[in-house]
Formats: sequence, structure tokens, C-alpha cells
Amino acid sequence: VNRFVPGFEKTFYDGWTSIELRTPFAATLDNIQDITFRDHGAAGLSEYRDIQFGNMSVIFKTLLFEQQTWAITGGMQVMLPTANNTYVFGQTAATDESIQQVFVANESVHLMPFVGGIWAPNDRFFNQILFQIETDVNGNLAYVNSTQDPTLRGRNLTPAGRAYYPTFMYLSFGTGYWLYKNDRARFTGFSPIMEIHVNQAFEDFEPICFQGYQLGQNPGVVSVTNALIGCNFEWGRRSTLTFAYVTPLGAGVDRFFDGELRALFNWRFGPQNRLTRAQF
Repeated sequence: VNRFVPGFEKTFYDGWTSIELRTPFAATLDNIQDITFRDHGAAGLSEYRDIQFGNMSVIFKTLLFEQQTWAITGGMQVMLPTANNTYVFGQTAATDESIQQVFVANESVHLMPFVGGIWAPNDRFFNQILFQIETDVNGNLAYVNSTQDPTLRGRNLTPAGRAYYPTFMYLSFGTGYWLYKNDRARFTGFSPIMEIHVNQAFEDFEPICFQGYQLGQNPGVVSVTNALIGCNFEWGRRSTLTFAYVTPLGAGVDRFFDGELRALFNWRFGPQNRLTRAQF
């Protein structure tokens, strides 16, 4: 899976508040899948690679306190259901005909309030902490073809219930140090960074079980801890390029991936200080 997240943030009221827009997309599985039984009775995905637009986020942020060496901010992230709906086709019980078996409407709105802080006691050392809660407001409505009617599509299938994403807590801490810093040069800074991200569910995943269908599975209460190590390269004090590698520290159901490479580019508009130059 290759993810891309273009974003834009604009500040207001002398930099004390801002609004940010994130528009993610990914090279990932297609939202339309045909799960048919092939050789030796094994079922496989039909489309492994497609460009899919994700759920957009609008983030409202404000500075609560700011001093020369530290700042506290708070706000609300609203994730909107802009990604595609999900269509799953499969064979009927009586014949080999492939019909639409499942339709999941992407309708869920996620509210994600947060509070964060940054501390930079000098021009080289910087730290950041973030605490956030994610709540699925309304879930995604799922439909199934309970009558095995090949003419039915989409919302004409039988409603099976709403799939809710569990409430999650996100706690992150990052630290870095500018090993090289020269504001008079074209290449103005280099800093290694380290981060720890704890993603803790407050409840189980609840699969939908309806008339012989099970949509999703229940891995229990998920607790994922990811570690990141990387570095920042800064040009002109306004352009920062970050490279990092992320890996989960857990195992089993708490290990969703083996590793991830990240590249982040940030171009700032206004003048910077020791707090705004820190990039995570």
C-alpha cells in the first residue's frame, strides 16, 4: 500500500488559529472485488492494485498557550466519508454465477478532538506530545444479498446493520535534535528524530453477522505501538524534507504491518521560530 496525503494549512488571527485540509489517496486494493472460488477451492481477490481516493479530513486548531520555549494547542479533526463505497461480488450457492453479495456505503463521520504540546528549551532540542480520541459517529451501513437475487445492486440489497469503527485513543511522543544548524547557509539544518505512537482501542471490533454473512472479524481490543526513526533536512528555514522508517513493536493481532517508509515535505509561508521549525 502506497499512501499520499497532500495537505494545506492556513493560519488566522496572527497565527493563533488555523484550518487544515488533508486529501489522502492510495495505491491499494480496489473498492470493487469479486471473491470467487478458483482452483483447489481457494478464494482470491480480483483487483490487487488501484488508485483510491480516501476520506478527507478538516482540522480546526488553536493555540491555547505559547511561550518562547513551549506551546500548547488543541482542536478538532473531522474525517468525512469521501472515499468510495465497497462492492463485493461472489458466487451463488446454487450456481457458479457471480452476483453482488455485499454493499457497504461509506457514510461514517469521525470526530477526533486532540490536544498537543511542544517544548524546545533551546534552538537545537525539540519535543512534541499529542493526545487524540477518535469516535465513529454514525458507522457505515452494510447490505447483503440474502435472497441471492442476481438482479439486485447496492442499496436494493437487504440492510444488515451498521459497521462501527471502535473508539480509539492515540498518544504520540517525538523528540529531535538539530545536529547541524546554519541559518546563513542554503542548507540550514539537519536533525535526527525518534517517535513512539500508541494506538489503543477502547472496545472490540464488532463484525456484522446477518443471515449467514459475517462482515469483518473481531481481533479483540487492539493495542498497537509503533516506533519511528528518521531525520529532517531543512533548506532556507522554510522547507523541510523528512525521511523515516516505522515498525510496530507488538505481534499477533497488534501487528498490522511489518514496516513502512515515510517521506514528508513541508513548505511554510511565514517566518519561523524554534517551535514552528520542529517537524514530526
